[in-house]
Amino acid sequence: MADPAGETGGTVRGRRPPPTILARVVAAKVSEEFGQQFIVENKAGAGGNIAADAVAKAEPDGYTFIVGTPGTHAINQFVFKAMTYDQIRTSRR
Repeated sequence: MADPAGETGGTVRGRRPPPTILARVVAAKVSEEFGQQFIVENKAGAGGNIAADAVAKAEPDGYTFIVGTPGTHAINQFVFKAMTYDQIRTSRR
């Protein structure tokens, strides 16, 4: 597995819509494996769009990722009139 934080050893933030149980379990194991802290930020609201928007607008430096759902990656674009991020474009960065 590649080191997402590079040689700097910075904190990696995983943002996700609730529930966070799976993300927290994975973060604990990944933190142990990489020897650096992985933080799970619970960003609730708008069917996961708040968390997805935060990740889509974050610097593409490898320190932020989303543990998403089918809603944040496929369904919400058909449910919500105005999306604040483009699911296709931002997932390819």
